[in-house]
Amino acid sequence: MVLTLVISVDGLKVKKLDREFLFAKMPLINGLQEIQEFLGKNFISPEAKEFFGQATLVRMLTRPFFILTLNASENDLKNFYHLFTSVFFSYVEVCMDSLWLVKDNSCSTLYCYTAIFDQKKFDIVQNFRVSTNCIGEYEDVEFSSDELDMAVEIDNKLSKILNINMDNSTIEKIMHSDFRYGIENNRNYNNNNRIARAYFFLKSARNSQFILMKISLYVSTYECLFTTDASEIIHKMAERVACYYSEDHEERMEMFKFVKKVYNVRSRYFHGKDLDKDKTFEKVPEMLKKLDSITRVIFKKIILDDSETFLKNESDLENYFTLLILS
Repeated sequence: MVLTLVISVDGLKVKKLDREFLFAKMPLINGLQEIQEFLGKNFISPEAKEFFGQATLVRMLTRPFFILTLNASENDLKNFYHLFTSVFFSYVEVCMDSLWLVKDNSCSTLYCYTAIFDQKKFDIVQNFRVSTNCIGEYEDVEFSSDELDMAVEIDNKLSKILNINMDNSTIEKIMHSDFRYGIENNRNYNNNNRIARAYFFLKSARNSQFILMKISLYVSTYECLFTTDASEIIHKMAERVACYYSEDHEERMEMFKFVKKVYNVRSRYFHGKDLDKDKTFEKVPEMLKKLDSITRVIFKKIILDDSETFLKNESDLENYFTLLILS
């Protein structure tokens, strides 16, 4: 039997693209005419129209979407249906994070629409992990074709780093494992590499609306990426982030002080303390905007240019940071 899944994307402005874009081998269908023609031909049967209703169809037909078809037995569909939708959501969320690594946005996947046409069965599955922009707001953002090209490149490299692939063979392996929903729970935590651990903190930050939590989780991504032992964590992390971010002496000094200031906010928040007087809650959003931008630059640079370096063992990475600081 064939299970067809459609996940629409909220927050991504609909425009006609000049070429096809494949995220993890999944096409992003965009442009109002293209969306309506594709879904009309491949998904919206008379029975689907009756099940979903006019309001849902309008939502589906006015948003870009990803589509996936999976071959599964009737028994698999009965036992693993929610696994299929959960995994699909997880993989599309990697695509959404790849868009964020191009520029700040609140693109999210709220619903997965499913169909088993042979049995005339349909369903709507809601995703409860919704991303916001850096200061916790929702807004529509338009991406150019060149920006989508960059997002696809990031997605392809990030998927390899995370060791994920959305295909039938991968799904079959997951079905026979001790899977608990979501990419994070699909493998032993200790088997996640340094970048993968940082990425999961990044996902949590993007899914949080509370700006103090966002700041704290961004700092955790830096701890994953820039620390190799448990000594002098704050100083080492700030120094390494500054040197990796820039080669300019003055900019490095400014970044060093900024990262320390951000860590102080995170520390006081996590320990239930008042913020320092010079870091009032009114000033925190501006700090988060700057931190969000810095995090995007660093994470994108690591994924596109330096993933091999950051996947080295701790001793080799320590040597890399030493040379970086002394250069």
